[in-house]
Amino acid sequence: MLFKRNNHKSSLLDRSLLLFGDKNHSDDHFTLRDLCEHLFICGSTGTGKTSTVGYHLAKRMLNADGLSEEEKIGMVVFLYKSSDIHQWIRWAEEQKREEDIIVIGPNDRDIFNVLEAYGSKEAITAVDVLMILSGLSMNGSSQHNSEQYWEQMTRQRLHRLTLLNQLSGEPLSISTLYRLHSTAPQSPEQMNKSSFQENSYCWHMLARSKSLVGEENAQFRLVEDYFVREMPFMADRTQSSILSLAGGILEPFISSPLLNRLFCGKTTIRLDDMLAGKIVLLNLPIQQYEYSAKLAQIILKHILQKRIEERDLNSCPNPVCLWIDEYQHFISPYDFLFLSTARSSRAGCILMTQNVSNLFAQVGGNGKTAEEKVNALLALTNHKIFLAQNNSITNEFASKIIGKGIHKLTNGSIQMQDFAGNTGFSSSYDYQVLPREFTMLKRGGYHNNGIVQTYVTATGKTFSNGKNFLKVQFQQPWFQ
Repeated sequence: MLFKRNNHKSSLLDRSLLLFGDKNHSDDHFTLRDLCEHLFICGSTGTGKTSTVGYHLAKRMLNADGLSEEEKIGMVVFLYKSSDIHQWIRWAEEQKREEDIIVIGPNDRDIFNVLEAYGSKEAITAVDVLMILSGLSMNGSSQHNSEQYWEQMTRQRLHRLTLLNQLSGEPLSISTLYRLHSTAPQSPEQMNKSSFQENSYCWHMLARSKSLVGEENAQFRLVEDYFVREMPFMADRTQSSILSLAGGILEPFISSPLLNRLFCGKTTIRLDDMLAGKIVLLNLPIQQYEYSAKLAQIILKHILQKRIEERDLNSCPNPVCLWIDEYQHFISPYDFLFLSTARSSRAGCILMTQNVSNLFAQVGGNGKTAEEKVNALLALTNHKIFLAQNNSITNEFASKIIGKGIHKLTNGSIQMQDFAGNTGFSSSYDYQVLPREFTMLKRGGYHNNGIVQTYVTATGKTFSNGKNFLKVQFQQPWFQ
């Protein structure tokens, strides 16, 4: 077995990716096994999250010396800035991994048809995918009971569109669904006009489906009843709401050239190929393409997370890392489940952000709800690295994570007249690392001799200092 431990060679999972401190203490190492339990890195802008800590970690992860093809760490890198692509290509080339690079860019076409795999499956499964994709970007919205009716009606609309797409024999795609949706009859008067019947794509596909499967086919009757006998006779306000909700799910894939090119054509890159020790760079910078790039990367993240969980480790055994800088832009509801189970799928995440307040704002809800969600999410990352920070909420969060301990205090008094004095000791129970200490960490530069300081804490570890945290320094790579 690839990962079986023996007396002569440590398991691949115990391969050290980073050494915290200068002592070869077992718990001072960040290993591949630790990666599969996830890492959270947090620090204000300019503190060295990516350029220093990220560099040293990426350098070791990309290094494949002495590893077989099946042992290489595969990486999927989510990019926020357009300049980040050059940095990652340089890092990969330094480790002689340039042949493993796969770049997915804004002008690429037919990367992955999100519905292609569901062409021969029950239409309801494709509907579930569409509903999941529409809710991937967390914005704090929550569904109330009064909205359940509209979700059911939206699902019904998408189901009938998908079913008609399948019955007509056309390849299942979001583009086809939207075309059917936008040309379906909306009133009895419209439906009976010869001009409508001649020009409506939906009407032609109904006729085609009838000729292919027969009018007595149960699924065809379901579709015909919906488009011919139900929807056109609905009240205007009810119908317009349903059309708006269903169209809102499909429309971004049609109106955005980027989303349309990537997800509405054919599938040209196999997911397992992307996970087989490759360095997949999602060159879809949010800074440049904004919402379309954000949604595209979140969709790809969800698709890859699902595939990582489903893959056969015997045929696709490579460890995989999702490297997500500026994580607040890429967070999605499925992350909670993925972080809980990724370890068994030989996968891990590196999540970076400036401060936890970014995450609070992204998950939404009131203050207490947002805090609970973020606490639950970050509790799934067993290692945490905190760099210099000016956000008080984050500093208090970090202090709470590290926890409290006994502090010995010295007190004394002196009498000047006869020079008599006395001293004593007392103890207090307080944070082991006070919030203010995170504001004083070095963040590199010539005045700090290129030193970046951090605090590291981890679940179930006692570092070489005998504590559950360790103050660590990293050398900026460019500093001479």
